[in-house]
Amino acid sequence: MKAIQKKSTCQVSDRAYRIILTNCINVMTEKGVSADIFAAVIMAVKEYLETGQLAHRMIQRVRNIFDLFRADIDLAIRRAASARKAAMTRRKKSEPETVSAEILSPKKQKPAKRFYSFPVLGALESGETPKPPRRSKGIRCPGLQNRNNGLE
Repeated sequence: MKAIQKKSTCQVSDRAYRIILTNCINVMTEKGVSADIFAAVIMAVKEYLETGQLAHRMIQRVRNIFDLFRADIDLAIRRAASARKAAMTRRKKSEPETVSAEILSPKKQKPAKRFYSFPVLGALESGETPKPPRRSKGIRCPGLQNRNNGLE
């Protein structure tokens, strides 16, 4: 069964995304950046990681802080793009081999493993047919039918 691959909205891996955001938060916390600038930088970084470009024009202070992290972000985007390309070529290489191998030689089926480690009484061996039921040898407890269990 093939694994379902989730499409990421981000251009970098989840791990790189978390590292970049954590680094941004740590640096801005150490520098004592005001709350509105802090939020603007975080939004700009998220937007850049998801789309690869900035849609709106930032104020100078936000741009200066964002430029501190831009080199790391660009490197992570390039690294993720090359990793995706390499994964795609590996998938394409492995796909035709598995399809052709299945068509040319069907898999031999192995007998199923026994559920119990000990032999089960009455279990059929391979190729054996079930036997008809045994005939009854008579009444199990003779004389029990004639008794009324002390009711008379």
